[in-house]
Amino acid sequence: MPTLHETLIDLFHEVSRLMHQNVHSIFQNLPVPPAAMLLAHQIEHNPGCTVSELARRTGIAKSHVSNVLEDLSQRGWIEKRPDPVDQRLVRIYPADQASEHMRQVHDEVRRRLTEVVAVIPEDQAARLVKELQSFKEALKSSQPEQTAQTERR
Repeated sequence: MPTLHETLIDLFHEVSRLMHQNVHSIFQNLPVPPAAMLLAHQIEHNPGCTVSELARRTGIAKSHVSNVLEDLSQRGWIEKRPDPVDQRLVRIYPADQASEHMRQVHDEVRRRLTEVVAVIPEDQAARLVKELQSFKEALKSSQPEQTAQTERR
Protein backbone atom coordinates (compact mmCIF):
# COMPACT_ATOMS: atom_id res chain seq x y z
CA MET A 1 0.00 0.00 0.00
CA PRO A 2 1.46 3.40 -0.95
CA THR A 3 2.46 5.81 1.77
CA LEU A 4 0.70 9.16 2.15
CA HIS A 5 3.61 10.92 0.47
CA GLU A 6 3.63 8.46 -2.43
CA THR A 7 -0.11 9.01 -2.87
CA LEU A 8 0.47 12.77 -2.86
CA ILE A 9 3.16 12.46 -5.54
CA ASP A 10 0.86 10.27 -7.63
CA LEU A 11 -1.96 12.81 -7.28
CA PHE A 12 0.27 15.69 -8.37
CA HIS A 13 1.36 13.67 -11.37
CA GLU A 14 -2.22 12.84 -12.32
CA VAL A 15 -3.40 16.44 -11.83
CA SER A 16 -0.52 17.66 -13.99
CA ARG A 17 -1.39 15.13 -16.70
CA LEU A 18 -5.07 16.10 -16.67
CA MET A 19 -4.25 19.83 -16.78
CA HIS A 20 -1.99 19.14 -19.75
CA GLN A 21 -4.82 17.27 -21.49
CA ASN A 22 -7.24 20.14 -20.88
CA VAL A 23 -4.82 22.74 -22.21
CA HIS A 24 -3.88 20.52 -25.15
CA SER A 25 -7.57 20.22 -26.11
CA ILE A 26 -7.74 24.02 -26.30
CA PHE A 27 -4.64 24.06 -28.50
CA GLN A 28 -6.28 21.58 -30.89
CA ASN A 29 -8.69 24.33 -31.97
CA LEU A 30 -5.97 26.88 -32.71
CA PRO A 31 -4.58 27.70 -36.15
CA VAL A 32 -1.04 26.80 -35.04
CA PRO A 33 0.28 23.54 -33.52
CA PRO A 34 0.94 23.23 -29.77
CA ALA A 35 4.72 23.34 -30.33
CA ALA A 36 4.32 26.75 -31.99
CA MET A 37 2.33 28.04 -29.02
CA LEU A 38 4.98 26.74 -26.63
CA LEU A 39 7.75 28.43 -28.61
CA ALA A 40 5.77 31.67 -28.96
CA HIS A 41 5.26 31.67 -25.19
CA GLN A 42 8.99 31.15 -24.58
CA ILE A 43 9.89 33.92 -27.03
CA GLU A 44 7.41 36.30 -25.43
CA HIS A 45 8.96 35.70 -22.00
CA ASN A 46 12.56 35.55 -23.27
CA PRO A 47 12.83 38.05 -26.13
CA GLY A 48 16.12 37.87 -27.97
CA CYS A 49 16.64 34.16 -27.34
CA THR A 50 18.33 31.91 -29.89
CA VAL A 51 17.17 28.71 -31.58
CA SER A 52 19.54 26.71 -29.35
CA GLU A 53 18.18 28.34 -26.20
CA LEU A 54 14.62 27.59 -27.26
CA ALA A 55 15.51 23.96 -27.95
CA ARG A 56 17.09 23.63 -24.50
CA ARG A 57 14.20 25.31 -22.68
CA THR A 58 11.47 23.32 -24.41
CA GLY A 59 13.12 19.97 -25.06
CA ILE A 60 12.12 20.24 -28.72
CA ALA A 61 14.74 19.18 -31.27
CA LYS A 62 16.65 22.12 -32.70
CA SER A 63 15.69 21.19 -36.28
CA HIS A 64 12.00 21.13 -35.31
CA VAL A 65 12.37 24.46 -33.49
CA SER A 66 13.83 25.95 -36.68
CA ASN A 67 10.92 24.63 -38.77
CA VAL A 68 8.30 25.92 -36.33
CA LEU A 69 10.04 29.31 -36.12
CA GLU A 70 9.96 29.55 -39.91
CA ASP A 71 6.19 29.00 -39.80
CA LEU A 72 5.79 31.59 -37.02
CA SER A 73 7.89 34.04 -39.00
CA GLN A 74 5.72 33.59 -42.08
CA ARG A 75 2.62 34.17 -39.94
CA GLY A 76 4.14 37.40 -38.65
CA TRP A 77 4.35 36.20 -35.04
CA ILE A 78 8.11 36.56 -34.62
CA GLU A 79 11.00 38.62 -35.91
CA LYS A 80 14.47 37.22 -36.54
CA ARG A 81 17.33 39.68 -36.06
CA PRO A 82 21.09 39.21 -36.24
CA ASP A 83 22.90 39.44 -32.93
CA PRO A 84 24.60 42.87 -32.76
CA VAL A 85 27.76 41.37 -31.24
CA ASP A 86 27.99 37.96 -32.94
CA GLN A 87 26.63 38.07 -36.50
CA ARG A 88 26.55 34.26 -36.61
CA LEU A 89 23.68 34.23 -34.12
CA VAL A 90 20.07 35.02 -34.89
CA ARG A 91 17.96 36.42 -32.08
CA ILE A 92 14.22 35.78 -31.97
CA TYR A 93 11.73 38.45 -30.85
CA PRO A 94 7.95 38.40 -30.58
CA ALA A 95 6.01 40.49 -33.10
CA ASP A 96 3.04 42.56 -31.95
CA GLN A 97 0.64 40.11 -33.58
CA ALA A 98 1.98 37.26 -31.42
CA SER A 99 1.22 39.08 -28.18
CA GLU A 100 -2.43 39.42 -29.16
CA HIS A 101 -2.69 35.73 -30.11
CA MET A 102 -0.97 34.68 -26.89
CA ARG A 103 -3.33 36.85 -24.84
CA GLN A 104 -6.34 35.22 -26.51
CA VAL A 105 -4.99 31.73 -25.87
CA HIS A 106 -4.15 32.62 -22.27
CA ASP A 107 -7.68 33.98 -21.76
CA GLU A 108 -9.22 30.81 -23.22
CA VAL A 109 -7.07 28.53 -21.04
CA ARG A 110 -7.93 30.62 -17.99
CA ARG A 111 -11.65 30.53 -18.85
CA ARG A 112 -11.64 26.75 -19.32
CA LEU A 113 -9.72 26.06 -16.10
CA THR A 114 -11.92 28.51 -14.18
CA GLU A 115 -14.93 26.41 -15.22
CA VAL A 116 -13.16 23.32 -13.92
CA VAL A 117 -12.25 24.72 -10.50
CA ALA A 118 -15.60 26.47 -10.08
CA VAL A 119 -17.14 23.16 -8.95
CA ILE A 120 -14.85 23.04 -5.89
CA PRO A 121 -16.58 24.52 -2.83
CA GLU A 122 -14.98 27.78 -1.69
CA ASP A 123 -13.79 26.47 1.70
CA GLN A 124 -12.10 23.51 0.02
CA ALA A 125 -10.57 25.79 -2.60
CA ALA A 126 -9.15 28.03 0.14
CA ARG A 127 -7.55 25.02 1.88
CA LEU A 128 -6.22 23.75 -1.43
CA VAL A 129 -4.65 27.14 -2.19
CA LYS A 130 -2.96 27.19 1.21
CA GLU A 131 -1.62 23.65 0.81
CA LEU A 132 -0.45 24.20 -2.76
CA GLN A 133 1.41 27.31 -1.59
CA SER A 134 3.15 25.12 0.98
CA PHE A 135 4.04 22.59 -1.70
CA LYS A 136 5.34 25.37 -3.97
CA GLU A 137 7.57 26.65 -1.17
CA ALA A 138 8.86 23.13 -0.52
CA LEU A 139 9.73 22.79 -4.21
CA LYS A 140 11.44 26.19 -4.27
CA SER A 141 13.48 25.43 -1.17
CA SER A 142 14.68 22.14 -2.66
CA GLN A 143 15.94 23.72 -5.90
CA PRO A 144 19.42 24.88 -4.81
CA GLU A 145 20.24 21.33 -3.71
CA GLN A 146 18.93 19.91 -6.99
CA THR A 147 20.92 22.46 -9.00
CA ALA A 148 24.12 21.65 -7.10
CA GLN A 149 23.61 17.91 -7.71
CA THR A 150 23.05 18.47 -11.43
CA GLU A 151 26.19 20.62 -11.73
CA ARG A 152 28.35 17.94 -10.05
CA ARG A 153 27.37 15.28 -12.65
